[in-house]
Amino acid sequence: HDKLKEIIPYVDQFIINNYCRDMKLHDNVKEIYEYAADLMLVQGRSAKRTKELLVENGVSAKDADIIIMDLKEQIKKMENREAEKDILFGALWFFGGLSITITTYMTASENGGTYLVTWGAIAFGAVQLFRGLLNRIS
Repeated sequence: HDKLKEIIPYVDQFIINNYCRDMKLHDNVKEIYEYAADLMLVQGRSAKRTKELLVENGVSAKDADIIIMDLKEQIKKMENREAEKDILFGALWFFGGLSITITTYMTASENGGTYLVTWGAIAFGAVQLFRGLLNRIS
């Protein structure tokens, strides 16, 4: 927290020029974001409490609102990427298992013999696909 108070006088660069030439956050702004992200993601603090703590440490209420809004956007993007990954891998498992089942069934029905029902792959894929879809729309 002392380091945060130390860099607060330079936060005017936050609004005006919070990116350097190569579009990376300046170190002082990055530290404030990391502190806020730690509060929200690691410590499980609410956005309201995170704002209060930022303000207590010298960040203006306006800047704290911007930080919280940016973090919420980044969290949502991260959740959407995870949901899309679940959708993709769920679909691959589901349709992969289904195609193996259908292929072995058709072969067995034409030539006789047994076929393979890949319940595990189908069920796992369906659950993962459904979870991804639910997370994506929420």
